[in-house]
Amino acid sequence: MRRENRDFDFQFNSNLVLDGYELPIEAKEAIEVHTAKLRSDVASYLERVALVPTFFPNVLLGNTNECKTAVEEAENAIVKPGALLPFYGSLEFPPGENPLPPSEIVDEHWALYRYLQVQMLFALDVFVRYQGKTPDTSNPNIYERMEHDVLDAEILMLGCLEGAFATYECKLKRWWHLLCPDGQLYE
Repeated sequence: MRRENRDFDFQFNSNLVLDGYELPIEAKEAIEVHTAKLRSDVASYLERVALVPTFFPNVLLGNTNECKTAVEEAENAIVKPGALLPFYGSLEFPPGENPLPPSEIVDEHWALYRYLQVQMLFALDVFVRYQGKTPDTSNPNIYERMEHDVLDAEILMLGCLEGAFATYECKLKRWWHLLCPDGQLYE
């Protein structure tokens, strides 16, 4: 594996360490907008987790080995080229929104298709991790894990579109190899 070092200019805002420093209004507003978007994304993420048994009813049935096999089969079904096109073709946007491009022209090079694949992998993982229950996000630690998942999913999807990805996380490396077997992984 080839590793690259890249040089770039970075300037630390030394005011951040001063007592009483306050962020500029624009920065506070940007943080509030980002926080609201992330909260909305976590709520949508948890809705997708609840749909997992609709797509993969066998993931929690049987013993541990059967469950593991069912999860592997589900992951392979998600990443199989074109497998999600029937699902994609059934999606409808709310009235007044532009229609989706027809499924006949969509493939793994489309952001929306990669988004669906990655979101389904993450939803499947949470469904299994919490044994078919919706995570209790009133617990700040669990909520923070869901936020991390949402952000990791965004980065993984972008990596799929770019053909390269950097991570140390085993789950993400495994999914990367499933989604982009010819892509470049930096670990």
